[in-house]
Amino acid sequence: MTRDAPARWASRWSTQVATAVVSSSLLLSGALRPARALPGGAPTPACNGCHGGDNPFDGDLALEPSAPLSPGQRTEFTLRIRESHLTTAGLYVTTGSAGTLTAGSGLRAIEDDLVQSRPMSGSGGVVEVSFSWTAPATPGGADFQVFVLSSNGDGTSQGDRFSSATFSYVWGCDGVPLFLDIDGDGFGEDATMSVDCDVRDGWATRGGDCVDTRDEIFPGAPEVANGKDDDCDGEIDEGIQSGLLYPDADGDGYGDVLGVGREGAIGQPGYSANAEDCDDTDPDVHPDLLEVCDGVDNDCNGEVDDGDGVFASCGIGACARRLEVCDHECEPGEPGEESCNGLDDDCDGEIDEGELCADGLVCRDFRCRDLGEPPSSAGTSEALPVAGPSPDVGTSGPATSMPPPPDMSPVPTDATAPPSGSATSPGVGGVAAPAPSVLGSADEPGADPACRMAIENRWRSQWCVLSTLVLSALVLRRRRGSRC
Repeated sequence: MTRDAPARWASRWSTQVATAVVSSSLLLSGALRPARALPGGAPTPACNGCHGGDNPFDGDLALEPSAPLSPGQRTEFTLRIRESHLTTAGLYVTTGSAGTLTAGSGLRAIEDDLVQSRPMSGSGGVVEVSFSWTAPATPGGADFQVFVLSSNGDGTSQGDRFSSATFSYVWGCDGVPLFLDIDGDGFGEDATMSVDCDVRDGWATRGGDCVDTRDEIFPGAPEVANGKDDDCDGEIDEGIQSGLLYPDADGDGYGDVLGVGREGAIGQPGYSANAEDCDDTDPDVHPDLLEVCDGVDNDCNGEVDDGDGVFASCGIGACARRLEVCDHECEPGEPGEESCNGLDDDCDGEIDEGELCADGLVCRDFRCRDLGEPPSSAGTSEALPVAGPSPDVGTSGPATSMPPPPDMSPVPTDATAPPSGSATSPGVGGVAAPAPSVLGSADEPGADPACRMAIENRWRSQWCVLSTLVLSALVLRRRRGSRC
């Protein structure tokens, strides 16, 4: 070896290393793309990753037959690939392991699926390939998924076009249309349509979902002001009104009473068209809630633990009680003896039942009356007594009641008619005054002290009026006589 040999070897090695580095850089940058074609095909739906996926497929795919199949039946299928740029084609066919696929001419099986055994030549932009499939013995459904590559035959990956299609079949049943429902809102996208004998888990029987990853977006969903087509009708935020909006931090539909309003589309998430929420950090506090016994103003009326939703009530009739403080147990009052007074004294849900009056008397119009006494004018002369709540706050005291009023017959007008048992008494101007028996006597059976007092007071008032009239008439007569 000469003295300069090592130098020449080092120079050659440096040149080879530099070439390798440059080649690797070009390969990584895409300037050099070695064609690693798979003439025998591969079971993958992603052919467009290597074969110019940016080029649109301008043809179509068809699979025959399209009629329903029979359980256990072997059927011959023909796949037609049509694409204007097609010179050669490759494909991948799978049924998801449903039934048995059998390769035809130009195809080969890889496990349960089929791929081309060599590139398939086309004529006039059309390639046809055949295979067979045997359906399972039990009824069901399957999706034939076909992935196709249309090549221009120039030996590179440039200019190739990719397409795919799904063909659904059932056997042994009529079939139910299904749509893949990823978000579980009951609707699936039309592009995922399949068919089966029964509904599969994760599928829906209705299509039309425009966004199958958002369960609040589906056909018929309420449109809200969010810049999205919530109801999948092709329009965005249609029918939304504008107005003054207030922050609704807790999402209960009521805006912060202290919030600052701004103009915007009504219905926006996080905002409300009102400012009525007294606590915008708690969704269980707003004007549309019932008050509960928790020390909080649940209904935003400015009062705590108030209203019918808080105070307990119990009992019926004269035993009815209502508490006026919360977190206390209500206890009904003690029943009493039933009497003829228009009240449910014994708290059994009935009024004035049973034998309540002495012999010869009947309980009528809330009083014990004589059998021959005419009934009072119902609805005008006597009103139904009502049992009221206990006046004691937080207790279960006895209910209060009003005694039945006396019989209100026409007021007598005769100043000379004393209260007596006669049928009529002479009055002023010949007007007859009704007898006290018609008005009701303070001494008749069944009359209580309150009733007697009411009758006596009425007679006093009537006598005062009549006496005044008589005295006035006498004075006037005496004056006239003095003039004569």
